[in-house]
Amino acid sequence: MFGPGQVTKFARDMIIPHGRLHFAGEHTRRLDYGMEAAMESGERAAFEILDRT
Repeated sequence: MFGPGQVTKFARDMIIPHGRLHFAGEHTRRLDYGMEAAMESGERAAFEILDRT
């Protein structure tokens, strides 16, 4: 559970891949929220993985 302002504070760092581990989820989007944010961030992570190959 994030406290007030924490997502904004860590937003840029939360989406940086760590080795082969890529992060996705509602908390990694800035423009959307809810299910739309989760889907968009999943798509972003998938493209990041595809770009590595």
